[in-house]
Amino acid sequence: MIPVLIETLVVNPKQSASVVILRPFGESKTSGRILPIYIGPNEAISIGMALENIPRPRPITHDLLMNTLETLGAKLKFISIVKVDGSTFYAELHLEQGDKKLTVDSRPSDAMALAIRAGAPIFVNDEVMDRASYPYILGKQDYDEAQEIEDFHNFVQTLEPSDFNSK
Repeated sequence: MIPVLIETLVVNPKQSASVVILRPFGESKTSGRILPIYIGPNEAISIGMALENIPRPRPITHDLLMNTLETLGAKLKFISIVKVDGSTFYAELHLEQGDKKLTVDSRPSDAMALAIRAGAPIFVNDEVMDRASYPYILGKQDYDEAQEIEDFHNFVQTLEPSDFNSK
């Protein structure tokens, strides 16, 4: 299992899908792997509210579940994203209630919303990370501004008026 952090959350209120980006804990913020998981708008709002620690006058669904777990004497120890099938991810809640260890099936979005509220770590199965993550590099690693300006000037010099004809 790979420990991950929520790198960013992109909430798109005008469309049905938002995305949470996970990054393996300890990997560089400028290069490495990211794991995007598309989530519903309600879950995105709940995750965003928890990340920003925005107070709510009444409990929303994820707050209700956390209150229920606390009332039952259960603690969320960690969550794990255990499987990916196409674009569908599967997660589990790992709970302790006294001396009992419990595992509960969950959607990743709900599991992450709870993990943030509980301060619980998030893990991703190695196979899931291998199958569904993407490499990324933030900015050019060998960026040469002078060369880029020269390349742009050369490009502009090759332009012809016919390049701007619209059809």
